[in-house]
This record gives sequence, C-alpha cells and structure tokens, in this order.
Amino acid sequence: MFDNRWHARRSMSVRVLALMALQVTTSCVSFDRSVAEHAVEYNKTVEAAHNNVLLLNILRAMHRHPMYFTALSQVRGNLRVQAGSGSDVPFGGGGDEAYAVSPNASVASNPTFDIAVLDSEGFVRGITQQVSMETIHHYWSQGWPKEMLLHLLIRRIEHRPAGSPNAEVYRNYPTTRESFDGFQDQIRKLLGQGLRMKRTESQGDLLATFPLLNSGGISGVVSADKEGLIVKPVAGGLAVYKKKTAWHFEFDDSKESESGEAGVSTLLYLADESPDVEGSKDRWSVSIRSPEGILYYLGEVARARFMEQGAYTPEIRIGADEKEALFKVDVGQSDDPLVAANYRGQDYYIAEEGAGNRAMHCLSFVSQILALYKSSDQLPTTNAVSIVNSP
Repeated sequence: MFDNRWHARRSMSVRVLALMALQVTTSCVSFDRSVAEHAVEYNKTVEAAHNNVLLLNILRAMHRHPMYFTALSQVRGNLRVQAGSGSDVPFGGGGDEAYAVSPNASVASNPTFDIAVLDSEGFVRGITQQVSMETIHHYWSQGWPKEMLLHLLIRRIEHRPAGSPNAEVYRNYPTTRESFDGFQDQIRKLLGQGLRMKRTESQGDLLATFPLLNSGGISGVVSADKEGLIVKPVAGGLAVYKKKTAWHFEFDDSKESESGEAGVSTLLYLADESPDVEGSKDRWSVSIRSPEGILYYLGEVARARFMEQGAYTPEIRIGADEKEALFKVDVGQSDDPLVAANYRGQDYYIAEEGAGNRAMHCLSFVSQILALYKSSDQLPTTNAVSIVNSP
C-alpha cells in the first residue's frame, strides 16, 4: 500500500515538473512573439505619426498658415515577462488527493518616445532651397509618374520665342483653374515631344596652367585627366579647368532648325541660370520648387476642392488616358482612413480610394525629400531598446 502511494506521488511529481518545464517553454515562446508583435506595432506608430504630421502641415498650408516640423525620432519599448505556477501536492499519509498545477505568464509593455523639433538653421535652409536636379533625375529615372513629378516640382515654365521681348509664362497654380489647365496642357505637350533629362558638361573655373614641354606639365595633364577635369591648350602651355556637370530637361522641338532639320533638341534651363542663347533660338526655362514649396502647393491643391466659387479636384494623367486626383483630402471622419488629422476643430482624412487618388504617393515623395535634410545631430540620442525578462 505504501509502495503504491510512493510511486503515485513520484509519478505526480514528475508530471508537475514536466508541466512547469512546459510552462517555462511556453513563456519563452510567448515572450519572443510579444517582442515581434511590439516591434511591428512600434513601426506602425512611426508610420501613423509621420503621415499625420505631414497631413497636418498640408492642412496648415491649405489655410495659408505657418508650418511646423517635428519628428518621432525614437520609440523605446520596455517589455517585462512574468511567469509563475501554482500547484497542490499532498504530503503525509493521507488518501488520494487531487493534484493541480496552474501555470501563468504575463507580458507588460511600457513604451516611451522622443519628439525632435526640426527648426535648426541647416534644416530650414535645406527645405527652403529648390530641389536639386540630381534629386529630380533620381526619381525621374526610377519610374515615378512623370506628370505627378512635374506638377509637384515645377512652379512655372517660361518660353521666350526667338526675337521676342515677351515671354509666355505657364504657372502651376491650382486655385486658378485656367492657370492650372494651361500649365497642364504645356507639360503634356512637352511630354509628347519626348521630355527627358540630360546630363550636360561645361567649362568651369580655371584651376591651374602647366608649361607644355616639361615633366611637370605632362604629369599635371595626366592627373587632370584622371580627375575628369577639362584641359585646353593656351599660349605656352595647357590650362586646366574645373568641369561643371548638371542635369537639364530636354525635349524635341517641333520647329525646324536653320538648316531645315526637324526635331531639334531644346534644353529647359533653370530660371536662375543665364546661358548664352543665340537670338535666333527660343529660350525655355523652368522654376523648381523647394520641399517647403511642395507642401504649400499640396495645400493649394487641397484648397481647390473647397473654394466658394469654381471648386474642382485637380487631376493628373497616369498612363495614356487614366486620370486620378493629385491630392484629395475629405472633410469629416472615416471608419478606416489612411491618414487623418484635426486642424482648428475640423476633421480631415485621406480615404482608401484604390487607384483614384495619388495622395499617399505624394506623401511618400515629400517624406523622402524632407528626410534628405534631417541630420543626426538634430535628433536626440537614446539608449537601445530595453527588454527585461523576469521568470
């Protein structure tokens, strides 16, 4: 009788230990899953915060109010796992008793975060300067919708016909329907004429001169050639100039050249450039927006839908015939908005509209452009994610 009870207790003890080991294993699995789930949730938090701030600034621009920039720079998670178990094990010489094991585990999260105010001289100076042509070429060559890029980036196009003192100006101003339509017609015409981006090279500042017939001159020419500089002969030697490289828009002009050749390539210069253009040639130029200007532009696009007179939704063409809203913001609340914000007591949101609205595509572009001007010294530094496991 005694042996049977001893064997029963021993068997139950083994079961208890096995259940406790299983509980510890389950706790570790639960902890790993919690870490993964919280990491994903933190990422979604960054997404929501960043998109909401962008929309909030666009709403400020829509009301023609100042914009303010902040960034969620750090999200720190503190995960604590507590595991335990309770059991009832009989002792002494009593009869058969019920054995109970009650494992338990809990995971607690206490996230904290840092907000950086982006108002340094470097950031403000960067977002108020026009987007570089090198940056534009990157997105152009990556296959972003060209009509969307041209609307966001170009403020105006100016065409001065040969021999004319006056210029034709096409302003990309969405709250004036006639102006917006005229600009849109012009960029579609240029796209139809093969609008593309071309890398140009020109002679820059003089760097050095070398005598032609000595070893120093020869080594200097070799070094200059390796560095990609421009070498030209001058009296008694060679001159080395800095090479200036730049990206420009180019299209095939439908006019015939003086030699009767059709389809002459024509450059669109930047408005602040002063190239030497022959009097017999047309001069084309473009004005490029700054990142801040793009946000204000999107505010004007959003405003166009709420004007008291002549309200409309600015659209762009994607592909051959398909048209989509460039940046559509709705008033009110939605059960499942892509982005939502409240400004001055009014709710706004961007709805899930499939392919009918390029608003999120525009936010993605602006987000990447603004990120170019955020430096690490503007963002607070913190310790790594803290994870505490309390078995």
